[in-house]
Amino acid sequence: MRYPNSLMTLTQRAARALELALLLAAFAVAIVLIRPHGNFPLNDDWDFALPTWHFARTGQFHFSQFTAVSLRALVLWGAMWTRAFGESFEVLRASTLTLSAATIILVNHILARAGIVRSLRIVTTLAFMFHPIFIWASCTYMTEVPYVFASMLAFLFFYRGISEGRTGFIVAGCAAAFVATFVRETGVEILAAALVVLLIAKPKNRRAAAITIGVALALFAAIFLFRREWLTGSPEELSNHFRMWTEATFRPPEQITVIADYTTWNAQNVALFFLPLSLILLFARRHWSRGETLLAGLIAIPIFIRVNEAVSRGLPMPYFSLTGNFMLGNILTNWGLGPPTLSEVWSRQYDYPFTASMPWRLALTWGSALLAALLVATIVISVARRPTTFTLLATAFAVAGTAGLCASGIYVDRYAWDAAWSVGLLLPFFVPWERRVARAIAIAALVAVAVFDVGSMHEYFSWNRARWTGYRELLARGVPPVAIDGGSEPFNLYEVAGVTQKRRRQLIFAHPPQTYVISFHALPGMRVEREVPFEGWFGRHHGVIYVLRRTVSGTSY
Repeated sequence: MRYPNSLMTLTQRAARALELALLLAAFAVAIVLIRPHGNFPLNDDWDFALPTWHFARTGQFHFSQFTAVSLRALVLWGAMWTRAFGESFEVLRASTLTLSAATIILVNHILARAGIVRSLRIVTTLAFMFHPIFIWASCTYMTEVPYVFASMLAFLFFYRGISEGRTGFIVAGCAAAFVATFVRETGVEILAAALVVLLIAKPKNRRAAAITIGVALALFAAIFLFRREWLTGSPEELSNHFRMWTEATFRPPEQITVIADYTTWNAQNVALFFLPLSLILLFARRHWSRGETLLAGLIAIPIFIRVNEAVSRGLPMPYFSLTGNFMLGNILTNWGLGPPTLSEVWSRQYDYPFTASMPWRLALTWGSALLAALLVATIVISVARRPTTFTLLATAFAVAGTAGLCASGIYVDRYAWDAAWSVGLLLPFFVPWERRVARAIAIAALVAVAVFDVGSMHEYFSWNRARWTGYRELLARGVPPVAIDGGSEPFNLYEVAGVTQKRRRQLIFAHPPQTYVISFHALPGMRVEREVPFEGWFGRHHGVIYVLRRTVSGTSY
């Protein structure tokens, strides 16, 4: 039932409050089971924590040489939490979890306002909640959740501003888009997407709304021209992301290949990560005409070609390989979530102890390719059949986000969340929810994804706590950080954070072998000094983090 909030009865308000309370309770249970505690960085959030703490102490922005994103809005948010609760990674994680809870509420509110029936609205909200990148990013201080929260707020405001003809909401949407822009500079894509839909929808306030968005775009252009440093922590690092487009050897054939690759991977990841909704699109295709079925087949051809090429090169999902100048995988890198950043695995010389077998990887690869083709075809056909302000806006957000990725010199799977989260808002309009079998499959897939997420994240934090236990024991013994190879995060936090780009490259490529190595494996030429056990998947996996001392000179893992 669709209803404006102002016209809801007391019973309806109570039902909505109960719905949200149960959803947030489910999220809280998942986080309690994951146990995301431990005062240590994860992935790249060391680079966002340090300027946050600096701002909390001094009131000044100060970024490392490796901060490509604009970040300032996130720094202000995290600094408030730091001043209130102290300086630790756990406090910053709590600040992200708060925004995650707000994002869950926002998804549910948007779906309710769009008229999605309660059962489908709940399942869709849970699909967002257990989106693998969302659940991982929620337990870090990365930029993914804050950026999407601000983007989603902008979506809601623009949707209301265009559909209701209210310029005030357009102004609010522009403000939210600017907040997103000062988390990641790609937020400007939101303004462009909204302007395109505004021109197509032609609401009664079109002139005033177009002027408002135009002014916002002009303001962004002025910042880009005269205060470009506001849009990044490090201009040099940001330029590294776009450098390939300025190289003389990067010509149209290479450009087309990159666009095809990035678009394919984004469609594949979106289909996989929104599995409870994308899977039941299999039941929607029976309503297609012969021409629409042919169109779907044509859309599938380039996707299958790109996926087949990756498989032929020995790169089935979960992707985790360097190909050319970009990485295919990052978060979904084994049969779990979270990058295994200890050096012997991160360098691909050894496998993570718990990995998917090749048959499972191939099934995942081709299954996600099929769903990607189905997803793209469904969106194209359904939006073309019956465009509405909501579906046009959600589609425009996803297209603009994906196009923005193509300008970057790297693609990793977590970008599918930043760029195309709005696809999750589109799918409820297209899935055949009236079919009992579709509902049953969606719920079964949702349960499977939730179990996978929670079990994987439980393991991720378990081995990270074991890693940092071993690392800090060495520090307590007086071993300096430069003598310890503790993996990516300790190296970045203790050795890289304050150096230049040139010095970083020297440290990465010419670092002498460290005396101590912390690893998932007992490595040759090293003596085991300490074994720190960890438990994953609530007891199904039992692993060990090894603290090793080098006994012979040799390879630096």
